[in-house]
Amino acid sequence: MSTGSRVSAALVAIAFFSVTLLAQPASYRAKVQSTPRFLQTDRDAGFENAGDQFCAPTAVSNSLMWLANHGYEELKPAARSEKAAQIRMIKLLAGADLMNTNPQKGTDVSEVIAGVQGYVENAGYEIESLQYAGWRPAPEDAVAGETPDIDAVKEAIADPHGAAWLNVGWYRYDEESGDYARSGGHWVTVVGYDGADLLIHDPSPRAGTGFSTQRITLEAIEEGQLTGRQANLPRSAEGYFIVGDEMKVSKNVTCILDGAVVMKLR
Repeated sequence: MSTGSRVSAALVAIAFFSVTLLAQPASYRAKVQSTPRFLQTDRDAGFENAGDQFCAPTAVSNSLMWLANHGYEELKPAARSEKAAQIRMIKLLAGADLMNTNPQKGTDVSEVIAGVQGYVENAGYEIESLQYAGWRPAPEDAVAGETPDIDAVKEAIADPHGAAWLNVGWYRYDEESGDYARSGGHWVTVVGYDGADLLIHDPSPRAGTGFSTQRITLEAIEEGQLTGRQANLPRSAEGYFIVGDEMKVSKNVTCILDGAVVMKLR
């Protein structure tokens, strides 16, 4: 290769590397303050079972409200106020023809994906991609992997047409066996990231009743098993993450990132 060719190749490589860095910055906070943090147990909303199991439609609505206010106006239901519009949106998402949220058991991954797709398409928009990476059952054409893809989450949230939601599980750690036994789960909205940490809006009252953003850390699990009665368990815990820092959990509960749904609109 000639000297000129080597220089040209080097310049192309530098340009490609620079574009990659610009495409995914080390920190992204542009959506933090403008993304709602709606409380799933809000008394004005009147959700079934006081909203105890409405974390999924509420978490999704936070992102859809942001998108509605940034170019996708038809996502927002007509209402007298932003709060009334979001309450209406959550009820539509939770409805039998979309997520079919169970007031006693919540919403599984397949139902979240079906609900998001149906809601967006009903509003007249097209989805470029809607994928899930994690261990819980999901439609085959939406599965991107069996372990959470944090880079995909960051890429989606930094995209003005994107959104991301985390599905975390509540586990009890057994020191003798080194295993984690699942007892339940929860959905939260990703609103940004700072280095390796993610920034979330948690719809649970555990995280407070006013507007707040939680910074969460992700600690890779290197051994043990995830166990429980759910489909696809037990399985190796390697490749999953313990969620820490400002993630609000009950006493003696370990929070583990089971998976993430990411979406990009056209």
